[in-house]
Amino acid sequence: MKFNDLEQILCVAEERNISLAAKRLYMTQPSLSQTIKRVERQMGYMLFERVHSGLFPTREGERFVKIAQQIIELRDELTVKLKEAENDDTNRLIIGLPVHFSSGLLPDVLGKFCVRHPNVEISIKDAPSPQVEAMILNGEVDVAIVHQEISLNKIVQSVVSREKMLIAVSPNNKIASSRFAVGTPSKTIDLEELKRQTFILSNTNQWMRQFADEFFTVNNFQPRGLMFINSIETIKQLTLKNLGVSFIPTSYVQGESAEDSLVYFPIPGSALPKLTLSAAYLKANSKNKLISTFMELISSR
Repeated sequence: MKFNDLEQILCVAEERNISLAAKRLYMTQPSLSQTIKRVERQMGYMLFERVHSGLFPTREGERFVKIAQQIIELRDELTVKLKEAENDDTNRLIIGLPVHFSSGLLPDVLGKFCVRHPNVEISIKDAPSPQVEAMILNGEVDVAIVHQEISLNKIVQSVVSREKMLIAVSPNNKIASSRFAVGTPSKTIDLEELKRQTFILSNTNQWMRQFADEFFTVNNFQPRGLMFINSIETIKQLTLKNLGVSFIPTSYVQGESAEDSLVYFPIPGSALPKLTLSAAYLKANSKNKLISTFMELISSR
């Protein structure tokens, strides 16, 4: 029996649903079911019983879940202690960032952090959002910026910012009649006009694409065409060339020069949520002074 087996069973116990647990663990439902069956064979009893409202631990399953939670917490604590011992000489902080993360958030925070800890080595790793969450869980990074809530008791999470998405169009697009400016009223864009546009989107596994899918669902329409790109800067350049329209977070607009810039509109309607950025770390790392300083600075910006 492996730690992964315990974590998967704990996730099922929390979600009370195989499908939701598999989605949260980024694995297939059949694979998760096989894990449960394998552990049940090893233990010699059923861990869960299926009822109308979902999966619930049996009496033996409840004891298993309680002990499994203690084992995982001890493993995490041991991992932290070993890592602290390993980093005593280097005094290092490793930060995980999602791909497409705006560079505007960190410079001020890291500048203040370096004043307090001038001898600390800072390392930054970026990856797609799901991988960043995995890097927190496996101890590959000390702290990370994430785009969604991680529903695990072992994770401590603090909201850093909430920002709106904007619709970006080329100045040469006929619907570009009102430039977005912070603090001033902006004309909303006509949804019927948007339906006749090609949308330039991030790839499927990126949080901006997820936002776009929700926008299309809420407003009940499909765009005329779709184009998929990895880089936000490339998306902006293609939009500027009037090859389509795109979704851009407000943090990527701030500091843009007026020359050769895109035209931005607020998102129509209030049904769509703002984009939430959170800083997250393992609860077992709560006493780490470097993480505490980072969390203090980024939460107070």
